[in-house]
Amino acid sequence: MSGDTREPGILIGAPVSDLAEQLGIDYRGLFADLGKATVSGLIGVSTGSPGAIGGAMKNVISTYTRFGDAKTLHAVQDQPGPLAWLLIHESLLDAMSRLILDHGARFRDAYSGKELPVEDAMRDQLHNELSIRLADENLRITASFFDRPAEIDILHTVQEDLKDWFVALGVERGEAQAACGHLPSYFRKSLIDTWRSHLDAFQFLKDHLKIPFSHHEKAEAAWERYRAIVQEEVDKPVFGEAVSLRQMYIWPRAYTLVEDDSDEIANEEISPEVGEMMAERLKRDHDETKRVVDLKTAVLDWLNGADPDDAIRIISADPGIGKSSFCCMLADELATSKKMPVLYVPLHNLDTSKGLREAVHEYLHDAKLFPRDIYPLDGDSLLLILDGLDELSMQGAVGAREAAKFVREVKDKVLNLNQHTFRVRVLLSGRKIASAAAKEVLRRPSSVFYMVPFVPEDNPKSYVDPDGLLQVDQRNDW
Repeated sequence: MSGDTREPGILIGAPVSDLAEQLGIDYRGLFADLGKATVSGLIGVSTGSPGAIGGAMKNVISTYTRFGDAKTLHAVQDQPGPLAWLLIHESLLDAMSRLILDHGARFRDAYSGKELPVEDAMRDQLHNELSIRLADENLRITASFFDRPAEIDILHTVQEDLKDWFVALGVERGEAQAACGHLPSYFRKSLIDTWRSHLDAFQFLKDHLKIPFSHHEKAEAAWERYRAIVQEEVDKPVFGEAVSLRQMYIWPRAYTLVEDDSDEIANEEISPEVGEMMAERLKRDHDETKRVVDLKTAVLDWLNGADPDDAIRIISADPGIGKSSFCCMLADELATSKKMPVLYVPLHNLDTSKGLREAVHEYLHDAKLFPRDIYPLDGDSLLLILDGLDELSMQGAVGAREAAKFVREVKDKVLNLNQHTFRVRVLLSGRKIASAAAKEVLRRPSSVFYMVPFVPEDNPKSYVDPDGLLQVDQRNDW
């Protein structure tokens, strides 16, 4: 390997071609075999095997992973450059294969109505025609690598190589560009998982870099991985298209109801006739003043507040308006900025017969999002997003009454969690009937954000819109 002539700030620097040679990896062969596996999987799908692409990808990974190669691992165990490249290579291998799987529809569409190519012929074509620029790059690892792995220089080169690969397999260039734009978030999660799963193999690298690895302590490592999962989720394709939620999302508007001191219902207890009461409440809400806000700005302002009596807010909207999309994008916003830890929990996955802390912990462990011995709700300042208040009915609950009961339990638990320090905030989402019931428990008309569609359904004159937000037709932006 050539000498390590590093620039200032570069902890590890070496040509990728030298590092790949030491690990015995041929990247032209890798891309060619990924193409062959994709075609093989498409053939399997066409003959009734829906998981064929995934199976073919596993075969490629088993061929190109080096974790099972004891001889290679022993040869590089005390060499920081090859060890660093091993970490990156294994992470790229996982990230690229998962991204290809998530965009399987692109390849099925590309060959719709066409005869699939011969597997070996596709491999030969890719091997001969693709220009793989990765091997010509230089690896540069700085102290910021483990904090911002998606910013590593070579990742852009891999994106370009992968885009050309998508195009060579028949995907339109624009769709290929959109799909490969998601690679950084996939890579970040893969890197964290690879590091955590093979700490022993990378011990020398950790010692050599001599930089703080505090975020690789167990709890912080768990949070780091979770943030990567949240970010990757909004980079996955939606609606069967190449684009992701992040690429197409338009931040919505909402309105809040102006406080009304004469509101007697705010002081009433929830009665057995809560369903009828909520219907009447909805009618009265409709007649109250609606102040328009930018929903993201309003929620972030709330999160910056310091009133422990205002620890719970609700997102309310009819089906299809975008409650869950907003919750996912807000979680991504907070995960990316790291302004506040955030947990996103679909309520239909939560066992509401248990206490809030226990139910959330069980869900996070069962979904393999956090280790069992990490209790995220026991940490510092945190936002818990509980999405789908109305979906409690899917577990046998009865409408508004059960929503009110659940919110009352959440309110009591949050009061307890915030007894000494204001650290937990909860954002609920639900349809209007469920959120109206929840509002009665919170006894704050302003605690609910009512989402406004791209085109407001009510007369614009029924809103107070000081910033003119409703003057924009968001259909054009979308």
